[in-house]
Amino acid sequence: MKCPHCSGSLSEIDNEGVSLDFCRACKGIWFDSGEVGQYFELSRDLPELGEENREERPSGLSCPRCSDSELTQMRYSPPYALIVDQCSGCGGMWFDKGEVQTLHELSALLEDPRSRFAGVAEKLKSRGY
Repeated sequence: MKCPHCSGSLSEIDNEGVSLDFCRACKGIWFDSGEVGQYFELSRDLPELGEENREERPSGLSCPRCSDSELTQMRYSPPYALIVDQCSGCGGMWFDKGEVQTLHELSALLEDPRSRFAGVAEKLKSRGY
């Protein structure tokens, strides 16, 4: 896959049980659909918000997975300043250098521990535990 930001090749890395695509040149990271929630232990990739709160607009970047779809730039969770790029086709998300760390810091504020535990319990249940 090609990096949507600098067109470099994306390398696959495994971290926290999630296989991510990483650009060595610009340090961006691609998360396939469902991987943001899994990686950050959130119940979903994007918090549930109305479209008007996301301030969506075209990013000018192509999806590395779909290649013919353009990513949409949006505010991850207002009032926080984190802006991410998401593909409306496959649901994957692109994080520029530093944005993963920002989401890591925000993730503790976005959901309470009980909802995180419920998400983990649901995953275990779906796997037969």
